[in-house]
Amino acid sequence: GEAGASGGEPSFVAGRSAAKPLQARVAAPPAGMRVLACAMRTQRAREVLDLCRQHGPEPRGLLAAPLSYMRVADRLGACQPSRSGGPPVAVIDLGHGRTNVCVVKDGRAVYGRKIARGGRDLTQIIARKWGLGYDDAEQAKHQDGFVASAAEPAPSEAWQQVHDVLVKEVEPLARDIRKTLTACAAKTGGQVGAAVLVGGGSRLRGIASFLAERLQIEVSTVAAADHQEVLGARLAHMGAAADTMALAAAVAFEGGSGRTSFDLRQGELAPRTDLSFLRSKLPHLATAALVLLAFALTNAYAAYYKHREEAKILAERVAVETTELAGEPLEAGAAIRWLTEEATPADSPIPRHTAYDELLLINEHMPSPEEAALEIRDLAIEPGEIRVDVMSRRRGAEDDDGAGSAEEAAGVEARSRMQEAMETPDCFDEVERGDISSAAGGGQEFSLTIETSCR
Repeated sequence: GEAGASGGEPSFVAGRSAAKPLQARVAAPPAGMRVLACAMRTQRAREVLDLCRQHGPEPRGLLAAPLSYMRVADRLGACQPSRSGGPPVAVIDLGHGRTNVCVVKDGRAVYGRKIARGGRDLTQIIARKWGLGYDDAEQAKHQDGFVASAAEPAPSEAWQQVHDVLVKEVEPLARDIRKTLTACAAKTGGQVGAAVLVGGGSRLRGIASFLAERLQIEVSTVAAADHQEVLGARLAHMGAAADTMALAAAVAFEGGSGRTSFDLRQGELAPRTDLSFLRSKLPHLATAALVLLAFALTNAYAAYYKHREEAKILAERVAVETTELAGEPLEAGAAIRWLTEEATPADSPIPRHTAYDELLLINEHMPSPEEAALEIRDLAIEPGEIRVDVMSRRRGAEDDDGAGSAEEAAGVEARSRMQEAMETPDCFDEVERGDISSAAGGGQEFSLTIETSCR
C-alpha cells in the first residue's frame, strides 16, 4: 500500500515524551585483551543441523546471527563513519520473531544481542484490538502500520489511534535496544553514534524517527543505492531488497569469507568431514604421543625409585624400634605378628574398651520414647561399674483419684524396662536397681548400678 501517514486515513482504527539522551557508563580501556564470545544450547544446535540435513547438504558452519551483520555493514552507506574511524554503528534487524542488534566498529563486530521482540508482536496486538484474523492483521500492519514521533507526528486522530496501539509493543522494544547500546558502551567503551535499521520491521512507517527520538542517535534505513551494493546488480535487478535479506546476505558473506568469527560447529558438533585433516597431521600426532609416553614412563620410574628408597628407610627404622622392644630386629610383618599375637593386653597402653564405648552401649539400648518416657539425670562410669540416675514421667493425664498409684506404677514399669534393656549388652554382667522415689514437679526417680567386664 502506498497510503501513509502523509495522506488518507488508515484502513483500520482504535505523544510520548522524548527519552533522555543516551548516556552510559563507558568502560575504561582494558589492560589486557577483551574477548567477544557467543553461546548456544547444544540440543538446539543439533535440532538446527538435523533440520538442515533433511532439506539439503550438511552445513559446514553454524554462525551466530547477531554477529554476522558486520559483513553487511561493510556495504551499507550508513556505516561509513565506523569504517573511517568514527564512532561505532549499530545494525538493528527488526525481524518477525526477534530483533538482532550488532554493534560494528572499524569493520568488526564488538557487541551483539538477540531481543525476543519483533513484528509478530505488532501483528498480534492489531489482531486483538480490531478483532482481525492473523493474516488480515499482518496485511493491515504492512499497509497501515504507523508510530508517531516529534519528527513525524500523526496527521489525524485515526493515525494517532493506530500509533497508540502499536506503541505499546514498540516502546518496550525501544527500551531493550537502548539497554543494549548502554551495555555495549559499559563493556566495550564504544558509544554508538548511529544506527541503521534492516529487516521487515524497518519498513514500519515512522519507526526510524521514533527510535531516533528514543535512542537519541541518528537512525536511518537502507538507502536505495545500498540494495545493489549489498546484494549485487543481478539480485537487485530481480527485485531483491537488502533490508529484508540483510540476515541472509550477512550469513552468506560470513560463511563465504573462509574466516568466520563465530562458528559454533566445534567439538561434538564439528562436521564429520573435518576429521580428514587428521591424515595430514598423523605423523605429528604420533610423534607427540611418543614424547608424552616417554615422559610418562620417566615419571613412573622416578616415582618407583623414590618409593623404593622410602621403603628402605622405613625398614631400617622398624629394625631399630623392634630391637628396643623385642630384643632383636624384626621385619614389618614379623613386628605386627609379635605385637598382635605375643603381646598381652596389659602390654598395650591403649584400652580396648573406653568409657565412651560404654556410653554408646547405654545410648543404643535405652528404651525408645514409645516404650517409656525416661530422662537420665546423672551418669557415672568407673572401671567395672556404671551408675545411672533416671527420672520417668507418666504420659497423659488422669483423674486426681488414683493419680499417685498411677505414677508409682509408671515408675515401676519404667524401671523394669530400663533394667531389662541394660542387661542386653554382653559386657554388662549384673544390673542392680535402686528404690523408686517421687521427683520434684512430678514423676519418679530411681537408679541402676551396672557391673561391667568391659576392658
